[in-house]
Amino acid sequence: MSQKHILIVSLNTAIDRIIYLPSFETGKISRAKQVQEQAGGKAINVARALVALGHKVQVIGFAGGFTGQHIKADLLTSNIPSSLINISGNSRSCYIFVDEIKKQETVVNEPGPIITEKEFQSFCQELSQHIKEAKMLICSGSLPRGIPFTCYQQFVNLGHSYKIPVLVDATGETLKLAVSAKPYLIKPNREEAETLLGKQINDSEAIEVAKEIYNFGLELGLISLGSQGAVGVWKTGEIFVAAPKINAINSVACGDAFLAGCASAILAGKSSEEIIISGVAAGSANALVGGARISLATFEELKQELRKKHNV
Repeated sequence: MSQKHILIVSLNTAIDRIIYLPSFETGKISRAKQVQEQAGGKAINVARALVALGHKVQVIGFAGGFTGQHIKADLLTSNIPSSLINISGNSRSCYIFVDEIKKQETVVNEPGPIITEKEFQSFCQELSQHIKEAKMLICSGSLPRGIPFTCYQQFVNLGHSYKIPVLVDATGETLKLAVSAKPYLIKPNREEAETLLGKQINDSEAIEVAKEIYNFGLELGLISLGSQGAVGVWKTGEIFVAAPKINAINSVACGDAFLAGCASAILAGKSSEEIIISGVAAGSANALVGGARISLATFEELKQELRKKHNV
């Protein structure tokens, strides 16, 4: 019997063009110092980080046109197994402009392709095949046009029927509907949590808000606070894990690496404290390189540092 994989739903795959500039100003001509191209979209970033952490993954989604071919080729060279449904539309590109002096990123995402009902049905068939060999399901990222907002909710319920944990990273109506199906956890940042709960959130309220998220019926309520770290709440406790002090290069895909770190700890049967610590360690390891190309050694080093700090 083959080793089970982490099944990763990537409905809005992309080619990420990470453009490094000495400085970036709108309305002016800028000259790039370096351009890094890789298959992306949030779900693929999660897959890339999980592969770096030594996990077996399977990415399923869509790919179309020249960009779709580019995505498939990059996944192949990156040793990320995938099964992407061919579509009539073109897959998108995302542009990340990194200002190296200010250490800021400006992101421009193209709209996703229009997915036909027939193409979505083909995807659902692919999902029902691959989930039989899955030990976890991760649904991450935006939806291309034509996909119903209920899809992640539907996939969470499918995961429940196979008794595997489902992790969701989404926004807006897609996230609200997914939460109603009670995944293991969701990974909102502050802004996404504000939209989900319909209110503004101050740093001092983060734990209370994570409690509200937990009370939706999740195993773990968490909020990612970016460079500040993350908070988590579960049945018997709560934690705030401050991000370690590092010389960050950029934050491209840090949230996706965070989710990969959480997934890795869940599969290892770790405690809720360690799940949050693992997420913060992976996000911080990513900030040293960007683009979900984390180092396992750096991740382990940062994780140990955080475990000592929290006596875990």
